[in-house]
Amino acid sequence: MPAQSKLLGAPGGAGAVAAVIAGLAASLVALSKEKARRRQKCNQNLHGVDGPPQKRSGAANQHRRPRYPNKHGSSARRRHPEKTQWFYDFVSQENKASMLDPAGSVLQDEFYHKFRVPYDMFLELVAETRRDPRFAYADESTPGRGPQPHPLELKVMAALRRVALGVSLDGLVDMAGLSKATLHRFISDWEQWFVERYYDKWVKLPEGSELHEAVELFRRDGLPGCVSSMDVVHVRYDRCPAQQRSLHAGKEGYPTLGFHFHCGHNRYVYYVSEAFPGARNDKAIVRFDTFLDDRVEKPELASYNYTLRTRSGGNDIWRGLWALCDGGYHKWAHTICGMKHADELEWKAWSGLCESTRKDVECVFGILKKRFQVLKNATLVADAASCLLYTSDAADDSLRV
Repeated sequence: MPAQSKLLGAPGGAGAVAAVIAGLAASLVALSKEKARRRQKCNQNLHGVDGPPQKRSGAANQHRRPRYPNKHGSSARRRHPEKTQWFYDFVSQENKASMLDPAGSVLQDEFYHKFRVPYDMFLELVAETRRDPRFAYADESTPGRGPQPHPLELKVMAALRRVALGVSLDGLVDMAGLSKATLHRFISDWEQWFVERYYDKWVKLPEGSELHEAVELFRRDGLPGCVSSMDVVHVRYDRCPAQQRSLHAGKEGYPTLGFHFHCGHNRYVYYVSEAFPGARNDKAIVRFDTFLDDRVEKPELASYNYTLRTRSGGNDIWRGLWALCDGGYHKWAHTICGMKHADELEWKAWSGLCESTRKDVECVFGILKKRFQVLKNATLVADAASCLLYTSDAADDSLRV
């Protein structure tokens, strides 16, 4: 019989087993103490008698440990964004006249290059942000107890810089002079607010004279009745959950998110869908396209008349607008593409016209990805924000890439 069985079967065997376990536990405790003693001795040799400074955990480490030990009070932990180059160039009163000069200035050009929006639009965004009560915690003009918040202009610039170049929070800390916690909270709230506030204003269906102008641009190129070009753009999905990789990894070979786009011949963005898994094809995504639903349900779009020329030289009146697409979509009456295998010369010419005109949406994809580097790694709200910023100034040819 094994020794353990003999021990358990003997009188008082349970007590003996407990004694053995207690002895083993005591040995482990003694071993851990010896390791701690050796570690402390090593730290003393490296850092001196007291060893390395002990770090506090959690919020106490952030709010109690001073960033500048030679200062006292809140100034020992508070940053000074007023000393950054951003504040001096774009916020300070010293350069205010140059930033507001109607004739333009070097600082205005630098501002647009850094943040991808004109300075007057930036001032409008700051004013709208200041009026929203959800950002009272970030507004330096809001009275309250405690240290005064840092300038709101710097926080909005940090949010715009992130959308423009995809800068990480650590990089924005150095640029704006604000803490990482402050930037994380503000940028998350501000991007969501920006999309809710401006999406319906800037990304929308054309109406009235704008609709007639959009249709007329396609008619001049030989496509009467066309109102938009559409396609799906794929953006890399960073940190995709492993269990969802098969849903998002498509032809690109890495996880992506798909967004369905409609744009006009003037490169105005009319519609951006919600994000879809990248492995879905265009036929599955287009079934959720509300732009095409509006084309049928809205009277102004459904009853729009246009003229087509017949083979005999006459004219036919057709009703209802349609969208230009590629061959990967359904063969619906309101989604028209060129013919892949055309026998007659006329059909070949018409298919080539469709293919070349449909490049509008591809150009918009390229402009967006080049202007807003955040699209290299998908963030749902930031993707929508970049489309809004592009559409807001697309009317000015001087601002196009």
